[in-house]
Amino acid sequence: MTDRTLLLVVWRDAHAVTDTWTHIDELDVDDCVVVSVGIVLPDAKQGHLVLAQSMIDGENTVDGVLAIPHGMIISETVIVA
Repeated sequence: MTDRTLLLVVWRDAHAVTDTWTHIDELDVDDCVVVSVGIVLPDAKQGHLVLAQSMIDGENTVDGVLAIPHGMIISETVIVA
């Protein structure tokens, strides 16, 4: 992947399963599956896929950066290489 790769990633997020006192039998057992799209920042953080929401053309300036641990990724689809 190049520094301009646009990627769609499906991943499992950590999330709270209660918002108040809850009996164990009533805990939310479903995964929190998230779909994210961004510009890949290769080698930005070890053990993570790092995506930027925006990048200033011709600069190394990014915004809206998300670091997803590799172990949480379900799938990756290249949108633009």
